[in-house]
Amino acid sequence: MKILLPESILTQQKLYWRGCPDKVPTESTIREILCRNVDLIDDKYTYIDVNNACITQHHGWQVYQQIIDAITQRKLQDFIFIIQSINPYIDQLNFYGNIVFSPHASCSNGYISIPHYSVNLFFSKPLGERTRLFSFVGANTHPVRRELAQLYPQNCFLTDGWFDDAHVQSFKENLGDSRFGLCPRGTGIGT
Repeated sequence: MKILLPESILTQQKLYWRGCPDKVPTESTIREILCRNVDLIDDKYTYIDVNNACITQHHGWQVYQQIIDAITQRKLQDFIFIIQSINPYIDQLNFYGNIVFSPHASCSNGYISIPHYSVNLFFSKPLGERTRLFSFVGANTHPVRRELAQLYPQNCFLTDGWFDDAHVQSFKENLGDSRFGLCPRGTGIGT
């Protein structure tokens, strides 16, 4: 496998992307795994090393589409993209038939399903020490989430957004102190 870092395209468009924190490091974790195993993957594939979460967060989906267009030149060339964002525009992106890995894969978008990064990996208590039977911390994006928060206010917490540090920390701590975590329907197809 080859790795393409489209630095000239990103610099040309004056895009901020270096040093952008990946709050849920799905993309960066899979990138590290791919880079460690680059020799095990057929050379016909080219991984596009762009943190789409950062680009879309700071510049918007239209700019990310411009990057895809510039890289692929609108052709199928065995490019590999990783996209973990849940923005409603994800299905409007055109990858021109190239390979796309995403935790938000569906029959309609044709992406290949990958798991989300386990953000509580280093925050989990041993099972016997966990004080909650279950928990949920997430955005107030669907009626079933509001109903859970009303029925179980000690275990289910709603937030107004996702990417603030306090919410991520609360999510990690609650999930790490629960025997199981609820994943009620929300914005993302993975819920």
